[in-house]
Amino acid sequence: MKNKEQQKKTLLIGPSGFIGPAILEKYNFITCAGRSAPPKYIKNKFIQINNLRNLKKLNKYDFEYVIFVVGNSNHHNLLNNFWLDDFDKSGLEISLDYNLMCLMHALNYFSTRKIKKFICFSGSLIYDKKNLTLPCKENNKIDPYQNNYLFSKFLAEQLSIFFSNKVPIINIRLSNVYGHSLLERPDIVLSIFNKIIKNKKVFVWTKKPERDFIHVYDLADAVMKLCRSKFNGTINVGSGKKISINYLTRTIEKITGHKIFNKNLKVGGPHKYYHNISKLKKIINWKPQIDLEEGLKLTWQRMKYLNSKYCDKN
Repeated sequence: MKNKEQQKKTLLIGPSGFIGPAILEKYNFITCAGRSAPPKYIKNKFIQINNLRNLKKLNKYDFEYVIFVVGNSNHHNLLNNFWLDDFDKSGLEISLDYNLMCLMHALNYFSTRKIKKFICFSGSLIYDKKNLTLPCKENNKIDPYQNNYLFSKFLAEQLSIFFSNKVPIINIRLSNVYGHSLLERPDIVLSIFNKIIKNKKVFVWTKKPERDFIHVYDLADAVMKLCRSKFNGTINVGSGKKISINYLTRTIEKITGHKIFNKNLKVGGPHKYYHNISKLKKIINWKPQIDLEEGLKLTWQRMKYLNSKYCDKN
């Protein structure tokens, strides 16, 4: 960051999910805005926006960098025909509402503002698992027609391209992000730690796959550096390493002393996957600083602390 004035001109929209709070926690100068407030342990300035279709409340603020993390990444809910209290909506409608329409309204608004960077998020699942070349580069083939979630993310990527002549946009394709949260989510690391905290028996579907895991604080660092970069377009953000679920679970067992059982079930998606992050390293002179064991220890410590202090209050 060049100076404090520039730092204050960063806005994060969507502070109540998983990634948003971690970025805010690491960078407390960022202002956040959204329909729901961030968790109580986040002390950043918060702007309440009741309707993301109308962002005029932001007119009086001079933001130059926008990190947009609004979206729904719970694949299980989006594959079903309902989600929470929206029983009259299909999984596709929910996907489009969260992953496309909110982004469209934001880009419409910020296309009228002179901002220096707008960052939004997609995911590695969009790559075509039948035609992968590893490590996977940004120009690998994609297959966005596998489910509601990926189709909505594909349309969001196309929307970003459509607005790219009006807004300087970076579309980040994330690998498996892990870290602490008070949310109940299906992510493998978070779901395992949540069960351990509740002293429940822990199962994983299979320990065979290999994935690219990046700690959410490393992601936060990459995002902040990308904000200040001259790059626009789509880019992979991950660790650039493949880690087996077997190693992941053994490491968690060592850290927590809690046994993790294997159901040995068949799972979808590529069984081996990791990002090629050479483009990212070149653009921002960056590499992940937190290895998996260190990141899991940090996640476990933060999970225990946050649950003991906030789980009944947040």
